[in-house]
Amino acid sequence: GDNLLTAGNWISSDPSKTAAENGVHRIITPDDKTTVLLRQTVTLNRKEIVPLHFGAAFRTVEKNTYHRREDSYGIYMNLTYDNGQSTRFISIGPKPANPQWEPMARTYTPKRPVVKAEVVIRLAKRAAVVEVKDIFLKEIVPLSSKGMRNHGIGVAACELRHAIAGKD
Repeated sequence: GDNLLTAGNWISSDPSKTAAENGVHRIITPDDKTTVLLRQTVTLNRKEIVPLHFGAAFRTVEKNTYHRREDSYGIYMNLTYDNGQSTRFISIGPKPANPQWEPMARTYTPKRPVVKAEVVIRLAKRAAVVEVKDIFLKEIVPLSSKGMRNHGIGVAACELRHAIAGKD
């Protein structure tokens, strides 16, 4: 699926500590008491459960004094469901102090249809300068019988009958 996030729609909790250039976001936390968030909310209004795939690539430019992987540095998703309930902090986090780009991704199947998804990049509990790029949120939509055939995937006879009957 297509990326549901839009490059220019990121909201920074502290614009003086974030910058974006050529699709790369730089985030600066001067000490372990500062938290900086980049967030973007997408309205989905789904009527059925659709798995979501999200992620980004991270690297440390300077410092990054925190010693372990945890959700204080990385990307997470907050979901709001069709019944008003929510699931928060569905997260993945890169290795701290890694100077190489580390692409990270996770697929999550929600328990109910998702009305709204908020994607958040978080840097906290550390003095650091990090960069983030290739941030994405996609829906995992199963291929139809026709789509499977177009991708060269064999389709079971019952699926073909379904397609021939015009239910595809």
